[in-house]
Amino acid sequence: MTTRKVRYKKLNIKTALAVLREHQIDANEYESLTTESQIATGVEQGEENEYHLQAALKGVGASVDNEIPVPPPQQSVEANYDELYPPRYVEPRSYIKSSDTVEETLQGSLYDMTAEDDEFLKTYNSKRPVHAHLSEDDFERIMEVFEDTAAESAPYAEVDNTFVPYELMSPAINQHIREKPTQGHAKIIYEYWRSRRQAIGNKSLHPSLKFETHQEHDDMDPYVCFRRREVRQTRKTRARDVQVADKLKKLRKELEDGRQLVVFAHRREVLKRELLKTDRLVHEQRAKLKEAKIKLNIKTDDDDLFNTKPQKRPKSETQQPPRPASHNQLRIAVRPDGGRSIEAAELAPLRDKQAERQLEFLNNIEIKVQEHRRWNSSYIDLTADPLPPVKEEQEQRFRPAKTTYLMTPPASASDSMEMDEMPSVVEKSITPFTLQAATLDESDQEEMPSFRRRVGRLGRLFIDRRPGKSRAGLNSPTQESSSAHSDRWKYDDDDDDDEPPVYKIDTNSLQQMKFRSTIPLPTLLVRRPGLDIAQLQAANRPGLPQAQASMQAAQAQAKAQALAAQTQVHSGALIALGCEGSANKLGIGIIAHDPATGKSAILANVRHTFVSPPGEGFLPKDTAKHHRAFFVRVARSALRAARVSPARLSCISYTKGPGMGAPLQSVAVAARTLALLWDKPLVGVNHCVGHIEMGREITGADDPVVLYVSGGNTQVIAYAERRYRIFGETLDIAVGNCLDRFARTLSISNDPAPGHNIEQLAKRASGTLLLDLPYAVKGMDCSFSGILAAADILAAQMFEQDAREARGEPAVDEAAGEVRITPAELCYTLQETVFAMLVEITERAMAHVGSTQVLVVGGVGCNERLQAMMGQMAAERGGSVYATDERFCIDNGIMIAHAGLLAFETGFRTPLAESTCTQRFRTDEVYVKWRD
Repeated sequence: MTTRKVRYKKLNIKTALAVLREHQIDANEYESLTTESQIATGVEQGEENEYHLQAALKGVGASVDNEIPVPPPQQSVEANYDELYPPRYVEPRSYIKSSDTVEETLQGSLYDMTAEDDEFLKTYNSKRPVHAHLSEDDFERIMEVFEDTAAESAPYAEVDNTFVPYELMSPAINQHIREKPTQGHAKIIYEYWRSRRQAIGNKSLHPSLKFETHQEHDDMDPYVCFRRREVRQTRKTRARDVQVADKLKKLRKELEDGRQLVVFAHRREVLKRELLKTDRLVHEQRAKLKEAKIKLNIKTDDDDLFNTKPQKRPKSETQQPPRPASHNQLRIAVRPDGGRSIEAAELAPLRDKQAERQLEFLNNIEIKVQEHRRWNSSYIDLTADPLPPVKEEQEQRFRPAKTTYLMTPPASASDSMEMDEMPSVVEKSITPFTLQAATLDESDQEEMPSFRRRVGRLGRLFIDRRPGKSRAGLNSPTQESSSAHSDRWKYDDDDDDDEPPVYKIDTNSLQQMKFRSTIPLPTLLVRRPGLDIAQLQAANRPGLPQAQASMQAAQAQAKAQALAAQTQVHSGALIALGCEGSANKLGIGIIAHDPATGKSAILANVRHTFVSPPGEGFLPKDTAKHHRAFFVRVARSALRAARVSPARLSCISYTKGPGMGAPLQSVAVAARTLALLWDKPLVGVNHCVGHIEMGREITGADDPVVLYVSGGNTQVIAYAERRYRIFGETLDIAVGNCLDRFARTLSISNDPAPGHNIEQLAKRASGTLLLDLPYAVKGMDCSFSGILAAADILAAQMFEQDAREARGEPAVDEAAGEVRITPAELCYTLQETVFAMLVEITERAMAHVGSTQVLVVGGVGCNERLQAMMGQMAAERGGSVYATDERFCIDNGIMIAHAGLLAFETGFRTPLAESTCTQRFRTDEVYVKWRD
């Protein structure tokens, strides 16, 4: 036989191994097996010979200093250990054995003197008389007090090298050692104890075990306790360790489940025993009762002396066929009495149980249906039918208009704040102003438009314009992008200049004449009965050379008018503070409702806008940070402008949704803080409902079809049965989002707003070129994402044309029919396309509900082109358009305050625990209790 140099492979049941006896083994093979030291084991030679382990063991053996001293064996003194240790058996308290570790046994032991302590004590006593010597017991007691006090007062003395002073040791000495002579030695013993502690690194003088510190000298120190292996990190390279740990966890879980099973079984058996005892007691009482009846000769029925057998349930008609028994199935004979002496109820069939569960399930459904009907008892869904009947057309107070639009005069200059404060008074009694263009006879020689001033709501003057011969139709005035442009966006500026803006203008220009026509008159003059408007206009019209002074005087008059309106708030009026922050605009508004007169007054409307760099949108995180940074400043400005104290407020309103999550949450937290700080009730407001109610309040619209267009919403809404019903909406992105994202494509500035800058660019277009864009109207709904993608493709073509032109090449291929694309043409095409879609779905809603009024709200509602297109549609239907300016179209706090106060007056409150915010809050989810 040949010698084997390798081991056998892993054994299995399929491999047959020969079993050899000793005499059958070849002598050469036996010798090689016993003498061969090198076996191919697959590991390194050094590891196989355990070279490092052998070297470590030899090093430990060669070390003499670290050798553990062992006393030599010697004969012990003869002693009677039975007398010294009498055998006394103590009954154990428990048969469960436990063991303590060595360190646990050392806890609580007294201090033991060492050789150094003995030498110190002898030297110390030699310097004192005999009657003043300190005994070893007293020395150990003093040292024990020092050790205990140090361990309690400075447990980490070894780390930070902190020594407990003697002043803290003295009370402990006086408490534990009552002898006055012994207390006199404590001061000197403290110095010795401190020197001992310093010598060993401020460690405890009590004997303790040495544990591994993961250093090299641990292997050479025989006093290190290797029993504490758990302090070392578990080696992660061995999958076997992980498997063993998993098996142990699984085993422990199984043991715990088994224990629980045993506990439950024990409880079951205990209950059975109690049941048997109760049955036995009942049986004995019945036997006694029967004997008493026999003795007293009472003849009655014995129904109460035995258990009544329950009636069998009727079997259902559909029975399952009996299952055939298998050939190897055993049948066990069943006793007639069921095998028990106690009668038991018959087991119910499975199909009966299933039928009961099905019946219970159907009953629950019916109960929920009844509850749902009860909840919706006052709610009638009429969206499938025509809502209110068509009203008879009333005689128009104005002539039919071809184009209807709302002129937006420049806001009056306020103080040096960067937020807009509009302390105007809104009165429901004033007739709403609806600007309608009329077809008037024109003079052939007239080339310049004519104007007519009229008193509008809010104590302002508006202008009716008659176009000249050179103008076709009624167009909005062209606004030039210069420093002389209207300060309609002044509240979004970050300029803290205290000086009023100075405009370099031509006093004889058409635009300056239109501006002077919008200067408001004093409140007292406007409201004076019997005042001649012509005389009023003549008295208020300044001379042309003094235009600048007149403008400043008008600003002062407007400010005085606002202050006078604030002081006229009735003492019984309800005042609300509204907090808006669903997007990039933070607004705080304060409004007052007078229940006696039904009038409303705007006390403050302050707003601050987060403006992102061109080509970028505003992120929720950055917007929320902006709202948190400016909330206190804006709130203080609103209270200062309204001249009301927090105690005068009736409620705090905040935007509950919809909107961006992080900004909503920031404003909601701030509103809750104000409510808790001022002890005021909270009112959560739907952002869309706030726009609608503020638009109705400002314009005086009765029951209009609402077109709500903003950066996050596009909806066509009509009111019916205490809810604002949505007739149509966007299927993907909002129209404002479409415009904002296209502004980013063209790197248009976000200051003051991307939509406003697109509107100004569109005015520069020729008006004769309309590029091809999709027109996505689906019934009452519309889609803008495809239009945006097509507009981005056209913008890419424009960039390519610009690049070719920069290289000196022809920008367009006229032979191929290409046209030169400019940013103005792109903005004009995009506006015309999306606004035509909005006008179409709005007209369908008007035809469906039979309304002649259209109210445009939302940030996009400021667009004059949208107002003009909507006005042309409404004029053709014999209706009118209502809209507001930038103060109320763009997100603001006054609309939240107004809608919240309307809900507050009906008894609505938002509990603090439910004062949350949500990004999805539909307009038709709000129950409009304040409208008929």
